[in-house]
Amino acid sequence: MPEEMFDQSGVTFTTKASSMFDCAFCVCAVKILAIVAARYCDKSCVTGIQVCNEPSERMPVGRLCDFYENAIEAVRGAGMSADKVAVVLPIFTHWRAPEVTDAWAERGNFMKYDNVVFDLHYYHNFSSIWNLLSHRQHVDVVACHALELKCLPHAMVGEWSTSRPGQFSEAEQADFARQQVLGYNHASHGWFFWNWHDHEFYTDWDMERGAFKTGRLPKPLGPSELQGFLRPEWEEDGRGGSSLPCTAAQTEPCTWHVATAHGLG
Repeated sequence: MPEEMFDQSGVTFTTKASSMFDCAFCVCAVKILAIVAARYCDKSCVTGIQVCNEPSERMPVGRLCDFYENAIEAVRGAGMSADKVAVVLPIFTHWRAPEVTDAWAERGNFMKYDNVVFDLHYYHNFSSIWNLLSHRQHVDVVACHALELKCLPHAMVGEWSTSRPGQFSEAEQADFARQQVLGYNHASHGWFFWNWHDHEFYTDWDMERGAFKTGRLPKPLGPSELQGFLRPEWEEDGRGGSSLPCTAAQTEPCTWHVATAHGLG
């Protein structure tokens, strides 16, 4: 069906996607979230709940924020308090981060909600730009992502891997893995490697064989991986300190990476 598309959320979208988000789908999702939150609100092992996975880029930012606000209210109203459970809101793809966070800020939501976290998935795949980059340029992009994370009040990297197109030495792959760990440590709520699996292929997507078994990362992770940062000076004054380079002039070197990759995606 040419007018339809499937995205990572598992929902089929038509050209009438805008009107669809006014009604049943988001309402049902919020009701389900409330049921799940009520069921697990007294479980100490539950420290976060994500309201959805990778929502369609076709979802207008205003309706996306509406859904997120309703989802937060449902989770908190069901008994998952801010002092115990983070509510995780995905930004997908991460190229939408400026659009979503600007809309969120305009609504005053950064100050309104406690322990609400934006989740970004950083992959060096799924766009033709990645075929053109050298190892050094991949590392530069990681630094830009680290800056983006540090500039957000609350963030996490819910997915990342060591997969990327091209031919790189084992030393470069190890450096790529370590640079990502140190960069994503700037996120207030940490990171998750994607993923663990039992296939005999796609090792760059397997933490056990692609990161630990190859020696690209130590097992277990050591103090430098758990507590180190790509740019330690960003952490010296605490989050939001004067050493944080979040002005337009200071972040300009990252603009090329974002704009070019998005344009070629």
